[in-house]
Amino acid sequence: MAGATPPRSRKNRARGFTLIELTVVLFLMGIFVFAAVPNIQNFLFSSDLESAARSMKAVVRLVRSKSILTGRYTALCIDLDRNAYWGEFDEPDAREKPFTGSGADKKLMNPRQLPKGLRFVDAASITLPKATSGQVRSIFNPKGVVEETVVHLADKRNRIMTIVINAFTGRFSIYNEYVDVEYENTPLFFGGD
Repeated sequence: MAGATPPRSRKNRARGFTLIELTVVLFLMGIFVFAAVPNIQNFLFSSDLESAARSMKAVVRLVRSKSILTGRYTALCIDLDRNAYWGEFDEPDAREKPFTGSGADKKLMNPRQLPKGLRFVDAASITLPKATSGQVRSIFNPKGVVEETVVHLADKRNRIMTIVINAFTGRFSIYNEYVDVEYENTPLFFGGD
């Protein structure tokens, strides 16, 4: 028996996975991916809302500091239809000297768009009723005092974030739900002196 092949021992067998083992592993991986996808989507979309809130917070700080540094009224402008916001110098109060600058002198910054998929739901301030369209302006006086303002943002999945720009300091309160703030229509003294 010169040409016969020796019987294979267990050591010489090819090592690998059987089709059943591969099927089980792929099935388990599919279950893990299926369970993780909603959490990943929540993380990605909520980070867009949080990013928009941080950007708006930076604009509020800039607008407030410009009002203090220049001694002029400034405004946070929110365009609910275009999903944009910016800061500008406000028209002078009738008690003060008239504004003599050009329209370019009025602008503090170019409008910033909300990231794609985000939108303004509504906005209101202590002196203005809730608006779902048009523009809302929140005024800062020369001492940096702001009208309390409430802004609601939503993403593609209609998750809502509430941003409250607190009166006087301009500090932010952020809530991951729709918080309805109602103001009474009482006159508010907002003078510069």
